[in-house]
Amino acid sequence: MSIFSLAFWMRIHLVVCVIETKNVEYKYFSTGEEITLKCKCVASYWIGPALNTVNSTKRQISQIEITDMNDNPKRWNMSIYTKGGNIANTLPPKLVKRLSLLGANFDLHITNLSSSDEGLYICETAINCALPQYRYLLYTKYKPSIKVNVKENIIVEGETVDLYCATRNNHTTTSISWYAGNKKLISTSESSLNYKMSNVSRFDTGNYTCSVQNEIGNTSSGISLVISCKTFFK
Repeated sequence: MSIFSLAFWMRIHLVVCVIETKNVEYKYFSTGEEITLKCKCVASYWIGPALNTVNSTKRQISQIEITDMNDNPKRWNMSIYTKGGNIANTLPPKLVKRLSLLGANFDLHITNLSSSDEGLYICETAINCALPQYRYLLYTKYKPSIKVNVKENIIVEGETVDLYCATRNNHTTTSISWYAGNKKLISTSESSLNYKMSNVSRFDTGNYTCSVQNEIGNTSSGISLVISCKTFFK
């Protein structure tokens, strides 16, 4: 049994573990779906979001910190869901009815998924397994949400303008692009994109649109720029 498992089983007051994003597999679901989280070795424990537990105290909860795909740190409160082939009695009855363990490795199967099931799930494996943990982050499927920002909408000729656009969810971004009318200006697969316009002129006046797409769908948001003439005084 690993130190991490032992800490949970002995109900140590607080354990903080740090996990790299590359060691976490992201899973997305729609409300009402079911999912099976696989453990490639025999599961000693399944650990899940502590929000779903009842009759629990702080001594039963540990924290795990991860950095998500957008480089945002987040701490998850965790509690035991299963031990061996048994589901923990600290879970609400409604959740217990939706959980089952499948196969010789005790894969965790969850039915009738909802937003309350979002969070971090960890399979803590037997001591003789090559990989001691399998980790999943579950999120509800939804289209991207974006934030568009520019310091000033009215610009004077010759100035520099920065158009900034960023996603505000945890889905993997397929693409994010800036457009002037129907013309694509710049694109990336990152979660944010800044388009810099130097020495602007009145001909740059117009509508600019940021379009973001992920595996669920796409969303666009626009901004209107007015470039005014530069005034000269003699």
